Amino acid sequence: MRMPRRAAARLGFAAAALACATAVSGCQFTGFGGLPLPFTRGTGSGSYTVTVMMDQAGNLPVNAEVMVNDITVGTVTAIQFDHWHARLTVSLPRSVRLPANATATIGQKSLFGAEYVALAPPASARPTGQLQGGDVIPLARTSTYPGTEDVLAALSTVLNGGGLNQLSTITTELNNALRGHTQQARQLLANLSVLVSSLNVQRTAIVRSLQGLDALSAQLKARDRTLARAIDSIPAGLAVLNQNEKNLTTALAAVSSLSTVADRVINETQQNLLANLRDLQPALRRLADSGQNLVTSIPLLATFPFPAKAVDNSVRGDYANLYLSLDLTLPKLEKAWLTGVPVLGALPGLGNGKSKSKLPLPLPLPTPSPTPKSTKGSSGGSGGSSQGGVLGWLLGGS
Repeated sequence: MRMPRRAAARLGFAAAALACATAVSGCQFTGFGGLPLPFTRGTGSGSYTVTVMMDQAGNLPVNAEVMVNDITVGTVTAIQFDHWHARLTVSLPRSVRLPANATATIGQKSLFGAEYVALAPPASARPTGQLQGGDVIPLARTSTYPGTEDVLAALSTVLNGGGLNQLSTITTELNNALRGHTQQARQLLANLSVLVSSLNVQRTAIVRSLQGLDALSAQLKARDRTLARAIDSIPAGLAVLNQNEKNLTTALAAVSSLSTVADRVINETQQNLLANLRDLQPALRRLADSGQNLVTSIPLLATFPFPAKAVDNSVRGDYANLYLSLDLTLPKLEKAWLTGVPVLGALPGLGNGKSKSKLPLPLPLPTPSPTPKSTKGSSGGSGGSSQGGVLGWLLGGS
């Protein structure tokens, strides 16, 4: 049976169109889904293309949707193989504005839905610049959501090799272990709760301890060379100790003998030592009672008999101030300078009868001559005869 001429012409035209399409698509025909489709998003006039590098494209087809915030804005116009990676050409309209460090992810609309490319600003970095035509999104900023095959493979691993088939055995063994020990298990859980609560209360102290341990570790690391030299020098030190073993043993034996002798001496002199300490106690108590008086009186020794403050206040520029009060009465002189001299206790006029010497006088006392009555203009006051007698005895006359 021969094909009509018109049908053969139509078949030849279709074959020629198919060959042209194959040549235009890169000499590789991937199905009619790989041909550019009209009226796709982001492929008209005023659009720009961006290259997206993917570790793997999966089941992503050409003409797949490109979404921003779950809104279709562009189209994947080409998928190429580049050094064991997928190179996607994405077409976007000029109205779409993304940062230059945007990220790309291949997702899936549903369990058995079509795949798409999602573009978004970076989640872990600050957006910078603006995505322009010809820019490349590298592998470091691209990823792929788990697909249906990945989910089924993970579920198969859990069901077959994840231990779920031993769940009945695990439950049975737990029941056998807890049978008869319910109260102990409850007490263990209560103690565990108390322990966790205590750890939570001391969380700040634990963190501070860990920080201190970290600081200590840092210091040890900074001095690792010094520690290494110290560790290296330990064998030499041990060798020296080994060489001086006899001397060290002799020294320790001598120390032991010394401690024995010292213990015996302390035991035998304990009572004397305690007596000396008791005798020293009154002096220490009087020294403590003096308080600040002893400390403040030490500077006065350099300026005796005038206090330091008096010296500072007396000299003012080119002149000096002096205020002197003298008491030369014999009772004052006796009290200040002659107290304790036995011979003066029997002198007339000294002591006023209050201080009398019980010792014999070593010197003969002259008999005082009668003193004439005081006249007007002469030195008056009581005790004149007493003063004359004493001065006569001291000066050899009245």
